[in-house]
Amino acid sequence: IRIREKGDFKYRTQFIGTQGRVLSQSYHNPAVFELASAERYVRARVTDSAGATAWVQPVFTRGR
Repeated sequence: IRIREKGDFKYRTQFIGTQGRVLSQSYHNPAVFELASAERYVRARVTDSAGATAWVQPVFTRGR
């Protein structure tokens, strides 16, 4: 995920899988996560240092 940065904000990206489990977390831009075949899907939640949050639509594995 590549974040279009604004100002001096810092960003945290959480990759979330089945049942809302946080699978990985990154403070880098771009944030990268490799989906394991055991997960049905992954989606990302990006939170900036002011607390604003954006969600990314889920990406499903082929076995869904």
